[in-house]
Amino acid sequence: MKEKIKIYTNENCTYCSQVKDILTENNYKFEEIVANTDSIEWNKVAVITGIPTTPILLFKDTYFVPGRDFNDETHLINILNGFDQIEVVTTNELILERIKTLTYYFNNAFGRLYTDIQLIKNKLNIEENEHKSTS
Repeated sequence: MKEKIKIYTNENCTYCSQVKDILTENNYKFEEIVANTDSIEWNKVAVITGIPTTPILLFKDTYFVPGRDFNDETHLINILNGFDQIEVVTTNELILERIKTLTYYFNNAFGRLYTDIQLIKNKLNIEENEHKSTS
């Protein structure tokens, strides 16, 4: 039997309904927590994840946030199906891997930013040199 999922939703969230529908279609049992009804629990989840959006799922002590962890409801089901088959890592292992992943993404982002700044700098230098030569 599949472990029960907590899903944090909003009442008027179409995407939340789509995720609940696909969970049901794939025989996942879930407990729904409506964000504006249970604001204390929702605020705790928003602080923990740092992303106050819905739907957020809690499965085997791991939060799954749209955009960060899954792209659409089909992607989510694929992740959950695979996640259901593996042994969950310890909290320390998870934290270390998440920090390494964040470091990787920050490094890539700053690398792209540096490249963009160099392109702008070069373009400004070229335009400045052209302006000086026509003066």
